[in-house]
Amino acid sequence: MLFSEKRLSFDGKVSCESCHATHTSPLKGLLTDSRPRPFLRNRLLSGPRTPSLLDVSRTPGPFFWNGRARTLESQVFWPLYHPDELGAREITLQSFGGAQHIAQSLASFMRTFQSGRAPFDAWLAGDCNALKPQEIQGARLVLLEKGCTHCHEGTELRGSKTFPLRYTHLPAYAFSNKEASYSADAELSAPPTHGISTLGSVPPTLRNLGARGGVFGRFGSHTQLREYLVSHVQQPQDPQRRSKFTERELQNVEAFLLNALQSKSFPGH
Repeated sequence: MLFSEKRLSFDGKVSCESCHATHTSPLKGLLTDSRPRPFLRNRLLSGPRTPSLLDVSRTPGPFFWNGRARTLESQVFWPLYHPDELGAREITLQSFGGAQHIAQSLASFMRTFQSGRAPFDAWLAGDCNALKPQEIQGARLVLLEKGCTHCHEGTELRGSKTFPLRYTHLPAYAFSNKEASYSADAELSAPPTHGISTLGSVPPTLRNLGARGGVFGRFGSHTQLREYLVSHVQQPQDPQRRSKFTERELQNVEAFLLNALQSKSFPGH
């Protein structure tokens, strides 16, 4: 009820659901958004795109693109108080049991946003036929040869800490966010040097990429996974970790990411 409760917002017009379960989602209920920027109250907000809440509790954190929240409960507080999001008033929060109660309740609800097993899980469990040859080749590239697991860790293929990531030619709106606690992002208030910015980023999970919206990257810089892969492997600050894909490798990696890591069931389905 709280997730869709618009009375929590200062103007009674938006709720958590306004960003995280929009009509643009590929499948209703996947709690994601396909826009490159958050869209509330008929305007685009500054800063990065809305992160998906699918499987948000399957790893211990940190949360948000820059890892500024260490628990699901603390993740709730930011949009709850941010003036561009819910901007809740204390008297309103008290009428719903108080901010701490709201955060705990919403965090408990978020822990139900879990998808089912993917072919990759069956393959890890010993089913040699769970993945097709092309997907196995893609798994080898992602897990062993291209160094992806340096940042995308474990079976969830998600980061457990922030990594410095180079961004080239960020859109102007990325630097208009006045939120002081974006300190993990180095300097979002300053223009980039030579078109390159280095921001602290938590690598998102590589699971269910096809169900997390129609854009890729923190700022929704690409609408095609292949284009994003080509760009992304050139981003790490450490030159030794930069890489390139051949056409065949791109096909194999795409097959692994979009098929082997795609869950068979989702919340509400």
